[in-house]
Amino acid sequence: MGLPFFPVIGVYDLGGLRQPTSSNPHLLKVQVREGASLWVGKCCWICSDPYTVLKEYVCYRLAKILDLPVLDCQILKDGARFWFAVPCIKPIDNFLDGFFLGSENADIIPGMLAFNILVANTDQHEDNILLEHISDDPLKHRIWMIDFSHALYERGRATLPQDLTVYDCLPLDVANGVITGLHNFEPFLKKLSLIDGNEIVEVVESIPKELIKPGYDVAREELAKFIIDRQRNLEDMLKSAKIFFPNWR
Repeated sequence: MGLPFFPVIGVYDLGGLRQPTSSNPHLLKVQVREGASLWVGKCCWICSDPYTVLKEYVCYRLAKILDLPVLDCQILKDGARFWFAVPCIKPIDNFLDGFFLGSENADIIPGMLAFNILVANTDQHEDNILLEHISDDPLKHRIWMIDFSHALYERGRATLPQDLTVYDCLPLDVANGVITGLHNFEPFLKKLSLIDGNEIVEVVESIPKELIKPGYDVAREELAKFIIDRQRNLEDMLKSAKIFFPNWR
């Protein structure tokens, strides 16, 4: 993931355009040959949690390896600052369960939920799922996963959660409504089982220094082990959680 040749020419605080969020996303205007393109980015110098950006990097990389719907990410440079950024897309105005479950890639929903358990993401909700129109048909949508600022580490600390349950990572209304049996998780679990631990280590070791606030680096070996342990235990975690989700069979 190299740095782009074209510079950032405008930075706009999304707090003024939408409901403020603790991860401080900004809209970035980038000069390209065709004109200007818009990205949404986060910078470790601005986020209230200094670990937000490296968490985003690790989760996006892992989601890509697992063929989950995340946008292509890039590192953008704005003077002395570096941003972890994804292309800006316009989601539909209203998140409706019918649109969500009827999306053209709705088959990834079980994998999406299981991934949140894998990376200990405690902030999965409607605002962190984008539904994008993909044609002139108003009922045609595609799901995109965004925002992993509450994954991996406890907020504001380089401390890995040790007693996080499945229930902590899945909102009851979403998970109980879309998962009707453990077999729905099987495609994702099979794909996850094919991921070698060395791939996870490589992702963690590759966190660019530009995304780390000075003085806030993390123990890479410990982080990789945490993810690998959750990878090995994920199926058992899902089985043990069925008591909380009566629709699961």
